[in-house]
Amino acid sequence: MKMYAFPSFALFILIVGIRAVSVNVTHCKAEEAIFSDIMSGYNRHVRPCSNVHDPIKISVIFSLMNINELDELTGKFSVIGFFYISWSDPRLRWDPHNYDKVRNILLPQNLVWRPAIMLTNSFSRHHGLGNDEMVIHFNSNGHAVWNPGDVIETVCDVDVENFPFDVQTCKMTYVTWGYTITQMSFKMLSDEINLKYFSPHGVWDILDTYAYSQSEYNLDYVHFVVRLRRRSIFFLVNMLLPVMMLGILNIFVFMIPVAHGDRIAYTLSVHLAIIVFLTLVSENLPQTSKPNISIICYLLLSNVFLSAFIIIFTIIGLRIHRKSSKDVPKCIKSLVCVFRRCGRHSDEGSEKNDVMWKDAGKCFDRLCIFLFVTAFTLTNASFLFKMSRSI
Repeated sequence: MKMYAFPSFALFILIVGIRAVSVNVTHCKAEEAIFSDIMSGYNRHVRPCSNVHDPIKISVIFSLMNINELDELTGKFSVIGFFYISWSDPRLRWDPHNYDKVRNILLPQNLVWRPAIMLTNSFSRHHGLGNDEMVIHFNSNGHAVWNPGDVIETVCDVDVENFPFDVQTCKMTYVTWGYTITQMSFKMLSDEINLKYFSPHGVWDILDTYAYSQSEYNLDYVHFVVRLRRRSIFFLVNMLLPVMMLGILNIFVFMIPVAHGDRIAYTLSVHLAIIVFLTLVSENLPQTSKPNISIICYLLLSNVFLSAFIIIFTIIGLRIHRKSSKDVPKCIKSLVCVFRRCGRHSDEGSEKNDVMWKDAGKCFDRLCIFLFVTAFTLTNASFLFKMSRSI
């Protein structure tokens, strides 16, 4: 019995395989018959319509897959995505029962009518959607589905005023090229961009997206808008924090004892370090002045000016510390006494007699520390607060 079981099973598999091949062959012949019948006398240059006075409704959804770049200098916004575009062509209908129940067919886009949709704010060149290698899905009711995909490069107006906490809004605008709104119009299937296939970007986060259609100048437009927020952690760690630390380090020059340290060498070294660091930082800053210069440029420039004033006040302080030939003027003695009384209570007359130039120098150092700490804190805090308003 076992010897007859294996030939029977093999014969069964052979019969099933032959029937499957015959069904596939029949199915392919049915598609060829559909193609021959529906394309006979078909003119792809004439728009499909049931009523010549009604516009063709083009349903659109855009799916964003990846963000290639957003160049702040040139304003180039490059993304990868694809569209879901559908319409109805009553000329491409058939009865599935006459063609072995075949309900769907693929047709090359260069053989059938398709909507002429043009990117209006292209960065380099204007071109329509799709290419001759793409196909369009048709069902027996004449419903067409087209999924053109491409690398889309558009112009984006970049505002780097709040860099690196900036938020950018970039738009992709398409128009029904050559067709008025009485001939063809868009129908939005969603009021936002599809992010199901989106891969996160290393520099930009997507805050939100929206899509809408607009009629203007007897043409129908569709807009896809993306709001992006820059990931600022890298710039905080590698740009702002080192600048802040150098600025704080520069103020400590007034705490160095005059007799045991060279204040001029110290403050010049820190000043040169700030200049060198800012030179390196400026290479990574957006080099644009329109519409506004980045606030961080003003912040870095303010730190350079503060460092320069610290050098000037350090030189003045050294002159005060090392004066010994002349008596201390009464006005300076009074100021020193005021500083002393802030810390303790003592007799004003005896204090004035004890005031020397080195005492005036110490008070000058304390005054400089207070002034520059206040100026550094207010300046940097105001700039950082203004930049972070967009967060």
